[in-house]
Formats: sequence, C-alpha cells, structure tokens
Amino acid sequence: MQLVRIDETAQRTAVSDGPQGTTKLYAYFGMAGGFKEGPQAYLVDMVTPGARIDAHYHDVDQFQVIARGHGRLGARPLKPVALHYADAFTPYGPIVASQEGMAFHTIRNMSGTGYWAMPDNKATSKRDRYHIMMFDIERPLPAAGQSEREVIWDGNEDRLRVVGLRIGANAEIKSENSDGGGQYLLVCDGAVTIDGKELPQESMVRVEPGEDAPVIKTGAAGAQVLVMQFGKMTARLGSGLASRAFPPPEVYKLPAGTKVA
Repeated sequence: MQLVRIDETAQRTAVSDGPQGTTKLYAYFGMAGGFKEGPQAYLVDMVTPGARIDAHYHDVDQFQVIARGHGRLGARPLKPVALHYADAFTPYGPIVASQEGMAFHTIRNMSGTGYWAMPDNKATSKRDRYHIMMFDIERPLPAAGQSEREVIWDGNEDRLRVVGLRIGANAEIKSENSDGGGQYLLVCDGAVTIDGKELPQESMVRVEPGEDAPVIKTGAAGAQVLVMQFGKMTARLGSGLASRAFPPPEVYKLPAGTKVA
C-alpha cells in the first residue's frame, strides 16, 4: 500500500499553443505527461480560463475525478465530485474548464502511452464501457463514530467498482476489500489517518490486488473518501500489463503543440 499527500507529488507544467493553455500537473504515482511503467495517477490543474482538452482516448482503462472548480465534459456539467470511467480506447470529451479553471485527477492501473486525438484516431477507437457518476460530498456526514457506504457503480463481473465512504468524526472503519485489479482511495473532503500517516483532502492511496483493506481513522472533522477499483485483468486490450495494446513508448504521445517540463 502506498500513501501520498498532494504536497508530496512530483510537479510539472504542460504548455500548449492550442486551447488547452497552461496546465499544472501533480503526479502521485508514475509520471504525469510521460511514461513510467507501473500505476499512474496525477492531478491536472487547468489554470487557463476556459481551457479545453479536445475529444480523445487512451490505451488503458482510467477514472477521472473532478477535484476543484467547474466545467463540462461534452455537454455534461462538471463539479466536485463528479467522475467518469472509460475502458481503454473509448473516446470522451471535450473537457472544458470554466473561466475560473478546473482541476481533476486522472487515475490508471498502469501508465498509458499517450493521448490519442479524435477524430484522427477514430479507426482504432472503440465504444466499450463508459460511465459518468457523482459522489455527493454536500450530504451531511453520519454521527460521530459512524459511517455510511454508498455503492456508486458496480461496473461488471470483473469487479470494477466505485464506492463512496462517508465517515463521521472520530471513527475507525475498514475500507473495501481489494478483490479486483487494483484500487485507489481519494480523500475528497476532511482528513483521515491510515497506517499512522495523516492524509488531508486530495491525498491518494494505492492498494494492490489482494492487499489487506486499509483501516481508516478520522478526527473531529470526519471525512469523505472515494474508493475506485479497476476490474481484473482480462484479454481485453488495455486492462492490464499482459494485455497492453502498445509497447512502452520512446516518446510519450502528447496533444499537438504541447510541451511538458
């Protein structure tokens, strides 16, 4: 199990001469805007007012979770904590930030090889699982010492799953069993302690398949935690290392006109 606070992330900046503008990247696991074998999770902060990431797909399964600000995904309005899941090769977008900007987490079981723009790469795209969800953090927390579990999405028999945990003050609970292909916990509100480490809002935890479920403790403010579990690896391309569609790239494929440093 790996536990990372937002202030422990590796930071980079992407600058585009297109509508994406300037983007701040904060890598929890793996590399943001580049390839590094293993799990990949990072925060994308769209700081340019009205920035737009055009429709595209990736060659691995992924979740994306709205952390701050507002915008839209296609015609669908976005705010915290909206999230969506896309199977590998499934197109989505555009992602458009409001004039105040928007930040979202990109979460993958393994590093992708880059950004595949639409409609240029339509011939290799697919229309597999795609789902938009909402974890409502405006709902009141349960009483002190208590917790509530909300199944937001039960994706398939491969154990793809999204669960929201609302945890009252001064509580201790066991998180979800890691019985799929790998799991992430995201602290969406409040703060928790896991394995003796304090994890404030926007902290992330990586739990490997079959690893013991984390024990989550809260303080006086309580917390709301999103648990995202990938499905078990299958023969479907992009679902795991053994089914990687493309080999590790010599150069990570970025949107046209984009540089990362």
